[in-house]
Amino acid sequence: MYRTVFQQPANRWNNLTHLIIIRYNRSTFENLPQSIINKFDSFETVWTDRSPGQFIDNPNECFEFSGYQEGLARVLQCIRSKGNLCKNSNHSILFANDTMFTGHSSLLVGFLFKRFLNMGMQKMYSEPKLTGLSGGDSRLYTNTTLPSGYISTWLFMLEGTYDQLSEVRFYDAEVIMENFIDKKFSKLPISYRQSVDEWLQHTNFFRGWYQSVPGHKLQASTLDRKRFTIYLEHSLPVRLRQSGFVMYDISRGGGALNNALLILLRFTDRCYVNFIKLRFRLCALIRN
Repeated sequence: MYRTVFQQPANRWNNLTHLIIIRYNRSTFENLPQSIINKFDSFETVWTDRSPGQFIDNPNECFEFSGYQEGLARVLQCIRSKGNLCKNSNHSILFANDTMFTGHSSLLVGFLFKRFLNMGMQKMYSEPKLTGLSGGDSRLYTNTTLPSGYISTWLFMLEGTYDQLSEVRFYDAEVIMENFIDKKFSKLPISYRQSVDEWLQHTNFFRGWYQSVPGHKLQASTLDRKRFTIYLEHSLPVRLRQSGFVMYDISRGGGALNNALLILLRFTDRCYVNFIKLRFRLCALIRN
Protein backbone atom coordinates (compact mmCIF):
# COMPACT_ATOMS: atom_id res chain seq x y z
CA MET A 1 0.00 0.00 0.00
CA TYR A 2 1.38 3.40 -0.90
CA ARG A 3 0.20 6.87 -1.61
CA THR A 4 1.52 9.90 -3.42
CA VAL A 5 -0.69 12.88 -2.69
CA PHE A 6 0.29 16.44 -3.47
CA GLN A 7 -1.29 18.75 -0.92
CA GLN A 8 -0.04 22.02 -2.44
CA PRO A 9 -2.37 23.85 -4.85
CA ALA A 10 -0.79 24.43 -8.25
CA ASN A 11 -0.25 28.15 -7.73
CA ARG A 12 1.89 27.47 -4.64
CA TRP A 13 4.28 24.96 -6.22
CA ASN A 14 7.72 26.40 -5.61
CA ASN A 15 9.56 24.20 -3.15
CA LEU A 16 7.94 20.79 -2.62
CA THR A 17 8.94 18.34 0.10
CA HIS A 18 8.51 14.58 -0.14
CA LEU A 19 8.95 11.73 2.33
CA ILE A 20 9.95 8.19 1.31
CA ILE A 21 9.97 5.48 3.98
CA ILE A 22 11.43 2.01 3.45
CA ARG A 23 9.86 -0.83 5.42
CA TYR A 24 10.67 -4.50 5.66
CA ASN A 25 8.22 -6.78 7.42
CA ARG A 26 7.92 -4.47 10.44
CA SER A 27 5.30 -2.24 12.00
CA THR A 28 7.63 0.28 13.63
CA PHE A 29 6.60 3.10 11.32
CA GLU A 30 3.11 2.98 12.76
CA ASN A 31 4.71 5.21 15.41
CA LEU A 32 5.36 7.99 12.90
CA PRO A 33 2.75 10.63 13.78
CA GLN A 34 0.35 11.67 11.05
CA SER A 35 1.09 15.28 12.03
CA ILE A 36 4.66 14.79 10.78
CA ILE A 37 3.60 13.07 7.56
CA ASN A 38 1.15 15.90 6.85
CA LYS A 39 4.00 18.42 6.78
CA PHE A 40 5.22 16.87 3.51
CA ASP A 41 3.68 17.49 0.12
CA SER A 42 3.82 13.79 -0.70
CA PHE A 43 4.46 10.56 1.16
CA GLU A 44 5.57 7.16 -0.14
CA THR A 45 5.97 3.85 1.68
CA VAL A 46 7.98 1.12 -0.04
CA TRP A 47 7.79 -2.42 1.29
CA THR A 48 10.98 -4.08 0.10
CA ASP A 49 9.72 -7.57 1.01
CA ARG A 50 6.79 -7.29 -1.40
CA SER A 51 7.47 -8.01 -5.05
CA PRO A 52 7.14 -6.83 -7.68
CA GLY A 53 7.46 -3.10 -7.20
CA GLN A 54 6.00 -0.58 -9.60
CA PHE A 55 9.38 0.11 -11.20
CA ILE A 56 11.74 -2.55 -9.78
CA ASP A 57 10.88 -6.24 -10.05
CA ASN A 58 12.55 -7.03 -6.74
CA PRO A 59 12.59 -3.98 -4.45
CA ASN A 60 14.83 -5.90 -2.05
CA GLU A 61 17.57 -6.77 -4.56
CA CYS A 62 19.82 -4.11 -2.99
CA PHE A 63 17.93 -3.90 0.30
CA GLU A 64 17.04 -0.34 1.37
CA PHE A 65 18.87 1.16 -1.61
CA SER A 66 16.64 -0.55 -4.16
CA GLY A 67 13.74 0.57 -1.97
CA TYR A 68 15.01 4.15 -2.23
CA GLN A 69 15.24 3.78 -6.02
CA GLU A 70 11.68 2.44 -6.19
CA GLY A 71 10.38 5.27 -3.99
CA LEU A 72 12.21 7.92 -6.00
CA ALA A 73 10.75 6.55 -9.24
CA ARG A 74 7.23 6.77 -7.80
CA VAL A 75 7.69 10.38 -6.71
CA LEU A 76 9.16 11.34 -10.07
CA GLN A 77 6.24 9.71 -11.86
CA CYS A 78 3.77 11.73 -9.80
CA ILE A 79 5.73 14.93 -10.47
CA ARG A 80 5.53 14.24 -14.22
CA SER A 81 1.79 13.71 -13.96
CA LYS A 82 1.33 17.21 -12.50
CA GLY A 83 2.79 18.97 -15.54
CA ASN A 84 5.65 21.35 -16.25
CA LEU A 85 4.89 23.72 -13.37
CA CYS A 86 5.54 20.92 -10.91
CA LYS A 87 8.49 19.54 -12.89
CA ASN A 88 10.18 22.94 -12.89
CA SER A 89 9.80 23.35 -9.14
CA ASN A 90 12.49 22.60 -6.57
CA HIS A 91 12.03 19.29 -4.78
CA SER A 92 13.39 18.10 -1.45
CA ILE A 93 13.04 14.36 -0.83
CA LEU A 94 13.65 12.93 2.63
CA PHE A 95 14.56 9.23 2.67
CA ALA A 96 14.33 7.04 5.78
CA ASN A 97 14.51 3.36 6.62
CA ASP A 98 13.44 1.33 9.65
CA THR A 99 16.76 1.97 11.41
CA MET A 100 15.29 5.37 12.22
CA PHE A 101 13.10 3.82 14.91
CA THR A 102 14.86 0.57 15.76
CA GLY A 103 18.38 1.95 16.18
CA HIS A 104 18.23 5.65 17.08
CA SER A 105 16.93 7.97 19.75
CA SER A 106 13.51 9.48 19.07
CA LEU A 107 14.86 12.82 20.33
CA LEU A 108 17.49 12.89 17.59
CA VAL A 109 15.01 11.71 14.96
CA GLY A 110 12.50 14.42 15.85
CA PHE A 111 15.16 17.13 15.78
CA LEU A 112 16.48 15.99 12.40
CA PHE A 113 12.99 15.83 10.87
CA LYS A 114 12.39 19.44 11.87
CA ARG A 115 15.75 20.53 10.52
CA PHE A 116 15.31 18.70 7.23
CA LEU A 117 11.84 20.20 6.78
CA ASN A 118 13.15 23.71 7.41
CA MET A 119 15.84 23.14 4.79
CA GLY A 120 13.39 21.69 2.30
CA MET A 121 11.10 24.70 2.53
CA GLN A 122 13.81 27.20 1.64
CA LYS A 123 13.03 29.30 -1.42
CA MET A 124 15.91 28.37 -3.73
CA TYR A 125 19.16 26.45 -3.93
CA SER A 126 21.70 26.73 -6.70
CA GLU A 127 22.86 23.13 -7.03
CA PRO A 128 21.52 19.68 -6.22
CA LYS A 129 22.48 18.46 -2.76
CA LEU A 130 22.85 15.28 -0.72
CA THR A 131 22.29 16.29 2.91
CA GLY A 132 22.58 14.25 6.08
CA LEU A 133 24.73 13.40 9.06
CA SER A 134 28.36 13.02 8.08
CA GLY A 135 29.81 9.61 8.87
CA GLY A 136 33.41 10.78 8.63
CA ASP A 137 36.15 8.91 6.76
CA SER A 138 35.04 5.61 5.25
CA ARG A 139 38.55 4.70 3.99
CA LEU A 140 36.88 3.65 0.75
CA TYR A 141 38.89 6.04 -1.40
CA THR A 142 42.21 6.00 0.42
CA ASN A 143 45.12 6.94 -1.84
CA THR A 144 42.88 8.59 -4.42
CA THR A 145 41.94 12.20 -5.09
CA LEU A 146 38.30 11.55 -4.18
CA PRO A 147 36.86 12.81 -0.87
CA SER A 148 36.38 9.91 1.54
CA GLY A 149 33.56 11.28 3.70
CA TYR A 150 30.09 9.74 3.52
CA ILE A 151 26.53 10.48 4.65
CA SER A 152 24.60 8.13 6.93
CA THR A 153 21.75 6.71 4.86
CA TRP A 154 19.24 5.82 7.56
CA LEU A 155 17.93 9.39 7.19
CA PHE A 156 19.03 11.79 4.44
CA MET A 157 17.70 14.30 1.92
CA LEU A 158 18.17 14.88 -1.79
CA GLU A 159 17.41 18.35 -3.15
CA GLY A 160 17.14 19.33 -6.79
CA THR A 161 14.93 19.79 -9.81
CA TYR A 162 13.04 17.00 -11.50
CA ASP A 163 15.75 16.62 -14.16
CA GLN A 164 18.54 16.53 -11.56
CA LEU A 165 16.75 13.97 -9.38
CA SER A 166 16.04 11.83 -12.44
CA GLU A 167 19.81 11.24 -12.74
CA VAL A 168 20.09 9.64 -9.29
CA ARG A 169 21.13 5.99 -9.13
CA PHE A 170 21.59 4.43 -5.71
CA TYR A 171 23.44 1.37 -7.02
CA ASP A 172 24.85 -0.24 -10.15
CA ALA A 173 22.32 -2.60 -11.68
CA GLU A 174 25.07 -5.04 -12.69
CA VAL A 175 26.52 -5.27 -9.15
CA ILE A 176 24.02 -7.05 -6.95
CA MET A 177 24.22 -9.06 -3.76
CA GLU A 178 24.89 -12.33 -5.56
CA ASN A 179 28.06 -11.13 -7.29
CA PHE A 180 29.20 -8.27 -5.04
CA ILE A 181 31.95 -10.08 -3.13
CA ASP A 182 33.70 -11.45 -6.24
CA LYS A 183 32.98 -8.58 -8.62
CA LYS A 184 33.50 -5.56 -6.37
CA PHE A 185 34.41 -6.12 -2.71
CA SER A 186 37.48 -8.28 -3.33
CA LYS A 187 38.92 -5.52 -5.55
CA LEU A 188 38.50 -2.67 -3.05
CA PRO A 189 41.50 -1.37 -1.04
CA ILE A 190 42.55 -3.84 1.63
CA SER A 191 42.47 -1.10 4.30
CA TYR A 192 38.82 -0.48 3.48
CA ARG A 193 37.88 -4.17 3.57
CA GLN A 194 39.63 -4.56 6.89
CA SER A 195 37.87 -1.54 8.42
CA VAL A 196 34.45 -2.84 7.31
CA ASP A 197 35.08 -6.33 8.66
CA GLU A 198 36.44 -4.91 11.91
CA TRP A 199 33.26 -2.89 12.34
CA LEU A 200 31.05 -5.89 11.63
CA GLN A 201 32.97 -8.28 13.89
CA HIS A 202 34.46 -6.01 16.54
CA THR A 203 36.20 -7.31 19.65
CA ASN A 204 35.17 -4.32 21.79
CA PHE A 205 31.88 -4.81 23.64
CA PHE A 206 30.66 -1.26 22.92
CA ARG A 207 31.86 -0.87 19.36
CA GLY A 208 30.91 -2.22 15.98
CA TRP A 209 27.55 -3.24 14.49
CA TYR A 210 24.99 -3.68 17.24
CA GLN A 211 23.90 -7.13 16.02
CA SER A 212 27.41 -8.55 16.21
CA VAL A 213 28.69 -10.23 19.34
CA PRO A 214 32.42 -9.98 20.22
CA GLY A 215 34.05 -13.39 19.95
CA HIS A 216 31.29 -14.80 17.71
CA LYS A 217 31.58 -14.83 13.93
CA LEU A 218 28.66 -13.62 11.85
CA GLN A 219 27.01 -16.02 9.46
CA ALA A 220 28.58 -15.72 6.01
CA SER A 221 25.30 -14.55 4.43
CA THR A 222 24.85 -11.83 7.08
CA LEU A 223 28.47 -10.71 6.76
CA ASP A 224 28.23 -10.40 2.98
CA ARG A 225 24.87 -8.59 3.16
CA LYS A 226 26.26 -6.00 5.58
CA ARG A 227 29.44 -5.57 3.51
CA PHE A 228 27.22 -4.85 0.52
CA THR A 229 24.97 -2.27 2.19
CA ILE A 230 27.90 -0.52 3.87
CA TYR A 231 29.64 -0.22 0.51
CA LEU A 232 26.49 1.22 -1.08
CA GLU A 233 26.27 3.81 1.71
CA HIS A 234 29.94 4.76 1.51
CA SER A 235 29.98 5.02 -2.29
CA LEU A 236 26.74 7.05 -2.61
CA PRO A 237 28.38 10.53 -2.32
CA VAL A 238 30.83 9.76 -5.12
CA ARG A 239 28.04 8.30 -7.25
CA LEU A 240 25.98 11.47 -6.78
CA ARG A 241 28.94 13.80 -7.35
CA GLN A 242 29.17 12.29 -10.81
CA SER A 243 25.62 13.61 -11.37
CA GLY A 244 26.50 17.10 -10.12
CA PHE A 245 25.35 16.78 -6.50
CA VAL A 246 27.27 18.30 -3.61
CA MET A 247 27.45 16.77 -0.13
CA TYR A 248 26.23 18.84 2.82
CA ASP A 249 26.63 17.95 6.50
CA ILE A 250 23.41 18.88 8.30
CA SER A 251 25.30 19.37 11.56
CA ARG A 252 26.81 22.56 10.13
CA GLY A 253 25.28 25.89 9.23
CA GLY A 254 22.28 25.72 11.56
CA GLY A 255 23.39 28.40 13.99
CA ALA A 256 25.47 28.02 17.14
CA LEU A 257 22.60 27.04 19.42
CA ASN A 258 21.10 24.48 17.03
CA ASN A 259 24.50 22.99 16.29
CA ALA A 260 25.27 22.68 20.01
CA LEU A 261 21.90 20.99 20.57
CA LEU A 262 22.58 18.56 17.73
CA ILE A 263 25.96 17.65 19.26
CA LEU A 264 24.19 16.91 22.55
CA LEU A 265 21.49 14.86 20.83
CA ARG A 266 24.09 12.86 18.89
CA PHE A 267 25.85 12.09 22.18
CA THR A 268 22.53 11.00 23.67
CA ASP A 269 21.92 8.88 20.59
CA ARG A 270 25.33 7.25 20.96
CA CYS A 271 24.47 6.33 24.55
CA TYR A 272 21.15 4.88 23.35
CA VAL A 273 22.88 2.84 20.63
CA ASN A 274 25.37 1.52 23.18
CA PHE A 275 22.45 0.46 25.37
CA ILE A 276 20.96 -1.44 22.42
CA LYS A 277 24.32 -3.13 21.81
CA LEU A 278 24.68 -4.06 25.46
CA ARG A 279 21.17 -5.50 25.63
CA PHE A 280 21.54 -7.48 22.39
CA ARG A 281 24.98 -8.83 23.25
CA LEU A 282 24.17 -9.80 26.80
CA CYS A 283 21.08 -11.68 25.60
CA ALA A 284 23.15 -13.42 22.92
CA LEU A 285 25.80 -14.44 25.44
CA ILE A 286 23.16 -15.76 27.87
CA ARG A 287 21.51 -17.83 25.13
CA ASN A 288 24.89 -19.29 24.15
